[in-house]
Amino acid sequence: MSLIRVNMNVPEELLKRLDDYASKNYQTRSSVMCQACDQYLNAKQMQKLFADMGETFERLKQIETIDEDSKKQLDDLEKLAKLISGPLAKLP
Repeated sequence: MSLIRVNMNVPEELLKRLDDYASKNYQTRSSVMCQACDQYLNAKQMQKLFADMGETFERLKQIETIDEDSKKQLDDLEKLAKLISGPLAKLP
């Protein structure tokens, strides 16, 4: 994987926190930034997947050929999807 230099503006306090974290964890500023970006993008992708999953469960429950036990399981899975995607939705 090739690396590309990126210039960006960062608030001074955030940069201080970043540098402190990197130093305490024996990492470079760049490696911490890459990890943080990767985790953020993964979380946003999970948020969308769970939201889509919740909508799918809702549609499946409306199909009349599903037995009551399956509807209960879909309810539980829908609640889980909402529980997980809720906090993720608050990410900027």
